[in-house]
Amino acid sequence: MNITHPVCLLTKRLATREELTRVLARQDGFRLVSPGEADDLGLVILELGEDLPGDSLNDDFESIASLVSDPRVGEVFVASRRKDPDLIIRAMRAGVSEFLSQPFRSDEVLAALEGYARRRRTARAASPATVPAAGGRVIHVMGAKGGVGATTVAVNLAVLAARSLSGKVPGDDTAKSGKGLNGLNRLGGRNGAAARDMQDMGGMALATGGPAAFAPAALPLAALMDMRLPQGDVPLFLDMEYSRTWADGARNMGRLDATFLRSLAERHASGLEVFASPDAGDDLDAISPRAVKAVLDLARALYAVTVVDGGPYADELALVSMQEAETILLVTDLALPALAGARRLLDDVAAVAPSVAARIQLVVNRMSAQAGVDLSEAERLLERKVFATVGDDYGAAVAAINQGVPLCEAAPRSVAARSLAKLAERLAPAAPAPGNGGAAPGMKAGGLFARLLHRKGDDTHEPNRRESGREPGRERDGLLPHGALLQGARG
Repeated sequence: MNITHPVCLLTKRLATREELTRVLARQDGFRLVSPGEADDLGLVILELGEDLPGDSLNDDFESIASLVSDPRVGEVFVASRRKDPDLIIRAMRAGVSEFLSQPFRSDEVLAALEGYARRRRTARAASPATVPAAGGRVIHVMGAKGGVGATTVAVNLAVLAARSLSGKVPGDDTAKSGKGLNGLNRLGGRNGAAARDMQDMGGMALATGGPAAFAPAALPLAALMDMRLPQGDVPLFLDMEYSRTWADGARNMGRLDATFLRSLAERHASGLEVFASPDAGDDLDAISPRAVKAVLDLARALYAVTVVDGGPYADELALVSMQEAETILLVTDLALPALAGARRLLDDVAAVAPSVAARIQLVVNRMSAQAGVDLSEAERLLERKVFATVGDDYGAAVAAINQGVPLCEAAPRSVAARSLAKLAERLAPAAPAPGNGGAAPGMKAGGLFARLLHRKGDDTHEPNRRESGREPGRERDGLLPHGALLQGARG
């Protein structure tokens, strides 16, 4: 199969664009794309304008940082008339793959293009060839704020998917697989690789859209990825120890293949493969959106279902996961602070990725008639219909967490577990209809809820962000939306 690699030219001079266009025309396997029209920008060649009036080298490097972080970009080359070694080193440290000196030498440009094509072929060859092209599904779960139960939803959906796909069923109330509160060593995080024995568990059958076919034991069926940074809570919910995290793959892109990625997971008794989140001591700034996309793309190829516990974030890493996901669940309860947090998250995502925001589905957790706010009021505030509700069973949920057992196994007959099983059944047959996101057109927030949106006279707020060591100047509001990529670049 002949593959053509997209190339996007961001030049400051018309003569530079014309020269590069002529070179590309002589090289098979490449095609030019426009930044505002392509979903895959492939190779981006950026011309530095340090010798042009009004151009700032710092602005160019800010553009490079945005490009390197954009999941639509494969690699970045820069072209410059300066041959300053310090400038070349700075470019390479910023993530640039090739530094093209001007005036161009055709043989050097062609060699750089051939090197890019070779690296892309190697990356494709590392992908598992036995997986259907369509791959599996990604479900991104985020919470309106901390404590609304998003991790409980993510963990149980993942376990239910794993058991359904493997033909296993959750245990009844008397069959517990966790170790409970015996010595609280589960709080220690990365204490060593867990070696859990697979257990057959009898009891209540789970309805997930019909009986699941039995699959070979060696086939990885479902995965759960903890993307709450730093050190999410998924291992605590499942009483699992771990020695490595998915971030080890994100920081070693050259080694990232199916075998390496699976080596980073710990296997739960349900058959679920669990990827822990990096700890506070890890280099979180080294995790780029492009690397997260690569990890999720490979997970999609490997697993029938990948559930991401995304936390209450709408930053650039969370946006990558949401862009990759077929299903996005926003978990909230009916308390006013949670509803306000949900509204802020929806606004944050809509500001940078409207098509993603339109696909977000609402899940109301701890649903109770005593909440003081009914579903219609919540729908009016959030301007979309509620996709699913989870019954209020806080005691059973906390007991399950403290035992390190999924709620669907610790108390499968509880109202919350039954609600989660229904949600899993609803998600199993097909992804939600694209583009509607459960939106309720014409719903406008008002009355009591108007005070939750913005302060009087204040139309802006900061998007929900993780704590990290990034310098303020490096923070970005998210991925550049289509059509807004480097608006200042000249044709």
